[in-house]
Amino acid sequence: MEVLRNLGETFRHRWSELSEGWRDLLHRGSSAITRFFPRPAESGDRADAVSFPQWGLLPGEVIDHGDAVIVQVELPGVRREDCEVSIEDGVLRVRGEKHSERAYAGATYRLMERAYGSFTRSVVLPPQADPDSARAELREGVLKVELKKKPGAADRRHRIDVH
Repeated sequence: MEVLRNLGETFRHRWSELSEGWRDLLHRGSSAITRFFPRPAESGDRADAVSFPQWGLLPGEVIDHGDAVIVQVELPGVRREDCEVSIEDGVLRVRGEKHSERAYAGATYRLMERAYGSFTRSVVLPPQADPDSARAELREGVLKVELKKKPGAADRRHRIDVH
């Protein structure tokens, strides 16, 4: 009986560790996973609504480069005119729409991993980034937003002694 109790406790402990690992992975990666919302005409076509993925990965990076902060987000297949960039309360928001080409009307897709429709991607900016200095360009499927650092701005992070 003691062996079963120990086995059960070990299983619960391992399951808890595994669950915590998945929660951590989800938390870290959730900002890169973006929900796409199909246009009404697309969602009305039942075959497309089922076969087109509703989630996509728009990976990005924030680079501290001396006197500037550079944010890069991959936006493959998104045209300049379908992309909007804004900054509000220290958060860079990229909104846009990725259009379906529909080059193969009447064909049956065997694999469909590309998402289409409107999307929003948010990136928290470091406190030193000056939103008034932001410049953005979209080239070869990569959105690059460069912001100068505010003069004299320091990280809002400081160490607190624990007593």
